[in-house]
Amino acid sequence: SGALPLRTTSVARVAVVGPKARATTLQGGGSSRVHPDRSPSILSELEKALDGSGVQLVHETGCMMGQRPTKNPELEGLKRMGACDANGQPISFHFEAKLLDVILRIASICSQKEFFRRRVMPCLRPLGLRHTDPDEAHKSIVSMEWGSGDGSGVERRGTMMLWGLLAGGLCGAAAAGVAAAAAKQRGALRRLGGRRGRAGRHWRRGTETALENESRSMTRAEALAADCDATVLVVGTDGFWECEGVDQPHMRLPGRQDELVRRCAAAARAAGKAVVVVLNVGSPKELPWLEDVDAVLLSYFGGECTAASISQCLLGACPAGRLPTSWPRCLAEASSEVARASKMDRPGDVEYHEGLHLGYRNGDLDPAFHFGHGLSYTRFEHSDLQVEQKATMATVTLQVKNVGAVAGAEVVQLYITTLQVPRALKAFARTKTLQPQESCKVTLQLDERALGSFYDPDQ
Repeated sequence: SGALPLRTTSVARVAVVGPKARATTLQGGGSSRVHPDRSPSILSELEKALDGSGVQLVHETGCMMGQRPTKNPELEGLKRMGACDANGQPISFHFEAKLLDVILRIASICSQKEFFRRRVMPCLRPLGLRHTDPDEAHKSIVSMEWGSGDGSGVERRGTMMLWGLLAGGLCGAAAAGVAAAAAKQRGALRRLGGRRGRAGRHWRRGTETALENESRSMTRAEALAADCDATVLVVGTDGFWECEGVDQPHMRLPGRQDELVRRCAAAARAAGKAVVVVLNVGSPKELPWLEDVDAVLLSYFGGECTAASISQCLLGACPAGRLPTSWPRCLAEASSEVARASKMDRPGDVEYHEGLHLGYRNGDLDPAFHFGHGLSYTRFEHSDLQVEQKATMATVTLQVKNVGAVAGAEVVQLYITTLQVPRALKAFARTKTLQPQESCKVTLQLDERALGSFYDPDQ
């Protein structure tokens, strides 16, 4: 559409809208977290890049992130691993995060010990911690129905009952202590009833004020989209939403972000202005507004250089990334959902009903974006394809030429279909940055595994 890259010679005022513009997410949540240095946001990087260019940058948040997924003790601990906030930014002076980081390190070591798994975990499960194997995931300490599935059900059931009763006793004692403490405070609570009622009203009033402020911010964002020469909408999720230990409840953007994109896109289109969406997410999302915007720039959680990379791509650096997964139009059209639509999984089991047609290999689906998809600011031409095969090995060569007007890199992908295996990616290579009209030779090597000779349908 020509909306990207943004050229300082053709725009005088740019609106940067969205909750992730100022709070850019660097990494997801859970045990994969690292201790990063504090990094700039996409908004601050754009301000830095456009400083002195004569382009005015205006910002509006537009909406909030919305509700977080369901909480449990383990998830709350996983969120704080790496001593980071929801966006993966360091909070090095936060005592709670540091303490939880140490506790989770100890827990990760303990969880590898068989005694801990069999004797201690049953006591912790009532608190919301995960189960250690699928055979236990659909059982409950409360019901005392614990089967091992390994022929030792009676012995293990008795052991689990013992530990379950112990856990129940501990929880009951704790509850009794809390109740006794609460009884001592009952008189004081009665005296403070009026104050508590006023506090509740203040809380509700604060919530209502926050929602009113969000609606006003969205209205201001809508007006900016119509008034500015171009609008960059930065929406997405964070490390508390996309975190180890919990499934996302849906594939939509949380909060009112979809509404924000729709309203800003409609206002900009009515005024004949360009709208670009930057997705700062960690997994595929539904994009109901896709046809209403001019361009979408995908930013996964790319670490400390996320904001700088996005800023450079918005202002002219030629992107060359490719999708590592297919993006279905909605959750119901995801390959796994389609395959298990007529199946019944036992709670705690994750069965891959697709078989060899896992994920992007399912050629019957029509996703919004296919695995390996990715656009560029230039165009490439492939020619002179040659295949040389020796025994169980093959070499593929071809020429790649940049036939566009700007420099860029191409990613060549080679897919193979065999008698036993559906179409699948077997080799790829990224070229160097090619100047306009420059070409290069790309060589791809295929071994016997890539050619399919390793596959045994009986195994």
